[in-house]
Amino acid sequence: MDQNADQNRVKAGEVLSRMPSVVTGKLIELLKGGKVGDVLMDERMMEVCGQVTMPNHPGYANLQSAIRYCLREYGMVWGRVWKGNCIKCLNSREVAEAVSGDVRRIHRRARQAVRKGATVRLGDIADGERGRFLVEMAVAGTIAMETNADTRKKLVGGHVTKPLDLSKLLEAYKENM
Repeated sequence: MDQNADQNRVKAGEVLSRMPSVVTGKLIELLKGGKVGDVLMDERMMEVCGQVTMPNHPGYANLQSAIRYCLREYGMVWGRVWKGNCIKCLNSREVAEAVSGDVRRIHRRARQAVRKGATVRLGDIADGERGRFLVEMAVAGTIAMETNADTRKKLVGGHVTKPLDLSKLLEAYKENM
């Protein structure tokens, strides 16, 4: 066995003590060395980990795990370049755009949850489950309302820069009961 193979195994082993997959560990080693603006082509990632990391391929889930790990542990945000066959280490402006897209996706999902919940007949739900369902509907409705584009514009106009205080939010829920 050559010396490079031993070195790769040691590097992967350092990360893998906390990770479930050798492939993910190799990708983490590759990603954590990046800097803002760096681009990694899918071919390079395949050379490193031995799997295709493009969407709908076996290594894609490993790449997503490595991206989440690098965000959590190193504060690095990697994002796929649409139709670019690569990922990029995002700068602050690109991260802000990604966050905006995430909020829009969250709004669509919350609105969909509210629509689904509206079809439920409360009489068909057992008493023990009814309370949990109503709380979940209140939460989904709050998320849908707060992530609405008009609400976001009002928050920007009011110079709101911090999330709601949980105790105040709970108090607001109690006042509406």
